[in-house]
Amino acid sequence: MKVGFFLLESDGCSTTALFYNSEMFKKLDAMCSLEVFPMIQEEPKEVDVAFVEGALMCEDQKRILKKYVGKAKHIVALGSEACFGFVPPKQQKNKSQAISVSVPVSVALPGHPVLGEEILDVIACLKKGKTPLIYKKPVCYQCTLREYDCLLMKGLPCIGSATLGGCEALCPAKGIVCTGCRGPVKGMNLKAFTQCLTEKEDITAIEEALKTFAVLNNG
Repeated sequence: MKVGFFLLESDGCSTTALFYNSEMFKKLDAMCSLEVFPMIQEEPKEVDVAFVEGALMCEDQKRILKKYVGKAKHIVALGSEACFGFVPPKQQKNKSQAISVSVPVSVALPGHPVLGEEILDVIACLKKGKTPLIYKKPVCYQCTLREYDCLLMKGLPCIGSATLGGCEALCPAKGIVCTGCRGPVKGMNLKAFTQCLTEKEDITAIEEALKTFAVLNNG
């Protein structure tokens, strides 16, 4: 299976994290033919699976994406920006977009960054002709399994209970509040959740916590 990684930005965190994890990179190289990868082989080629990281910021990117990725059998939106887009600084007028507005996405893999194991799992499933299983439970669930301290109960504006998990609750594990980078859990009640948060923290902190490129901008 021919696989390629394409960046719409210069510093894709998921791709970079995979590149610097030697053991993970060896596993990746052993399970597929790596045709396009930043800093190794950057010349665009036709691939079976195209991982695309970054959000669309302009029409030129849309044309380039269709040209180099459009013929892939499977297109994977890699990371939250590729899945949801994000809001650029206020001085910029144009809001970026998810790559799905330009090309058909087979798998949306949110994360900031995505874990290397998740990337390998997607490739393994696609090689077998199976649909990759994306984690469905919230970050809070993973926190509870690992018996981490609940930051929300400590009065911190953590939104892990409304955010899609799969990240192994890496931020709460270090005492850092979840900011919702993986997007909302399906069926989440934003109004009820916001009300719950306001009982724990002041409204200004809540508004800042919810200004994430995944949770609010995805609906």
